[in-house]
Amino acid sequence: MSAATELPDSIKVETIAIDGYKGLVQFRVDPEGKSVEFSGKNGQGKSSAIEALWVTLTGKDAPGVAINKKCVSASIVVGLTSGHTAKLKWTGTGKKLVVEGPDGEPVKAPARFLETLIGEISCDPFDFARQRPGEQKRFLQDLQGLDFSDIDRRKDVALAEKRNLDAEGVQIQRNLDDLVDAKKSDRVDVGELLRAQEHRASRTQAVQKAQSTMDGVDREILGHRQALESIGAERAELLRKLDALKVSETKNMERLDATQERKAAGSKLIEDLTTEVAGLEDPTDAIRNAGETNKAADAWDRRIKLLDDQKTLATALGANGQTLKDLENEREQRLFAAKFPVEGLSFSADGVLFNGLPFDESNQCTSDIIKVGVGIAIAQNPRTKIIRIGSGERLDTESRAQVLKTIASYGFQAFIEVVKDEELKALVIEESEVEA
Repeated sequence: MSAATELPDSIKVETIAIDGYKGLVQFRVDPEGKSVEFSGKNGQGKSSAIEALWVTLTGKDAPGVAINKKCVSASIVVGLTSGHTAKLKWTGTGKKLVVEGPDGEPVKAPARFLETLIGEISCDPFDFARQRPGEQKRFLQDLQGLDFSDIDRRKDVALAEKRNLDAEGVQIQRNLDDLVDAKKSDRVDVGELLRAQEHRASRTQAVQKAQSTMDGVDREILGHRQALESIGAERAELLRKLDALKVSETKNMERLDATQERKAAGSKLIEDLTTEVAGLEDPTDAIRNAGETNKAADAWDRRIKLLDDQKTLATALGANGQTLKDLENEREQRLFAAKFPVEGLSFSADGVLFNGLPFDESNQCTSDIIKVGVGIAIAQNPRTKIIRIGSGERLDTESRAQVLKTIASYGFQAFIEVVKDEELKALVIEESEVEA
């Protein structure tokens, strides 16, 4: 087949021939594009027949052992209305797929060709009802092209920001709890107090030094007086040395005057220093208490900052909450505007509703499940227009007729599996039966 050959938009199954596949030793049916009902007891090969068709057309691996235990090989041949034939065979050495074109020539890369030719195959309508609510919702959103990835990304960012803000808020509150007893206090400049203490100590040392000097001066005055007394006592004896003693006396008088002046100056210095020291405040107690005072001041400053941080955080959390609310509103608006393949379908917060009830087998009747499932299968609009319906025995006569009519109106071909107390058979459903 030439690569330039145009592929049809609608493909159905023309023929099915099965040999040695699972529960089927030999089986053949020629639907010629019409719907087929496989009926029979459990374990007779109904599921194997439909599974054989799906495995061949989709390229998926067959679950379990493919070859019937009575056979040495298994083969499935599916003829399509496009003129192509897909042949899948299992032997002891493995599996082989061959696809032939309308001219009988094998095509290259048959698996890839089938993927292009077949595209998607609509699922069993009951499969949708058996999905979890979240899976149903995502399936319908994808089917309708509803892409919430941008909202989800922004929501993830907002939620991450909220987690960070919440954690920051918790830490701020813990810090505030640690400072619940903090009181407002004025800070103390310890350096200034130390400098004042050092100045007072230096001035006190100056007083002590001056006092020590004055004590020396007093001793010196006492010595001079003692010397004068000694000189006076010896005055009579030293008359002959009067001139020399007068000189000595004059010098001592001069020294006495100078020393007394020094004493007067020293007394004045002691008086001034004592007055200065008396006027200086002793910072010893303030220095001793400065650590606790400044600790209290620091605690108060931290508490004020944490309260400000808490207000800022509350504002950020409010903005974050509004962002999350806006994102959810945007999502709901998109969901509200969505068009559903079946009237009565709608989205809930967690999944999908039909006529206001969760869409599952415990809340919906069989006919509604089939109705919705078929509608969704048709909405997928695959190139290969075939639908598989399991548990077909659950359809009453009216529901079966309605389903077949709906399927036919959209140009689809159904393969229905029905459990009946009879031998395996395949019934091709004619147009007259569909119209009825």
